[in-house]
Amino acid sequence: MSEYEPVSCELHSQLEWHVMHRRPLRMHWNESPDVNHKLTVVPTDLYTQGGREFLKIRDDQGQTRVIRLDRILDFSPVD
Repeated sequence: MSEYEPVSCELHSQLEWHVMHRRPLRMHWNESPDVNHKLTVVPTDLYTQGGREFLKIRDDQGQTRVIRLDRILDFSPVD
């Protein structure tokens, strides 16, 4: 896996707010150079492990996934 690139405090704060309120997001992220995802998800937790920050989500199928924060390309709230 590539070197972790820390994310801005603003991005972290926005995600933290969505986690606290369980606000659904339309999220676009890359899992690897060849694998991208665009899904509606519910963020459930933010945590740090091994010097990297992660977002735990639940997708629309009820599956739990973990996204490294520096892999997030874009997100927006679902109205």
